[in-house]
Amino acid sequence: MTEQNSVSPQIESRVDISVAEMYTGPVPNPAMLREFDDVVPGSAKSLLDESIAMMAHARSVDEKRVRLVVWTQMWSQIVRWAIVLILVALGAYLLLNDHAIAGYILIAAGVGPNAIAAVVPLVRRRSNEKSSSNQ
Repeated sequence: MTEQNSVSPQIESRVDISVAEMYTGPVPNPAMLREFDDVVPGSAKSLLDESIAMMAHARSVDEKRVRLVVWTQMWSQIVRWAIVLILVALGAYLLLNDHAIAGYILIAAGVGPNAIAAVVPLVRRRSNEKSSSNQ
């Protein structure tokens, strides 16, 4: 019998590891900025400038939104009170000119909803206090 050479072929194995770095927030961390700047000179500055511009834009949009909400609420209150004054003034005018029923109706229409609007939050607050004390 002949002796067979039992040399097995060597199996090469290779492991590839990929690393992905991510960042959250408006600006990458300093190490990443340095790496960007090494690849493309000036890219770190342009990334910072872009981030600053985006934050400034977001801030201005938020300020405009807040201003719009404030002005809308303020003007709705002004219009509401102007309507109340007009209704009460017309009601008083009608009362003085012998139109009592119409005058009372207009005064009630002007004062009534505002009186209810003033009382409802008080009632809700008291009911919330009672429910929280029961817990």
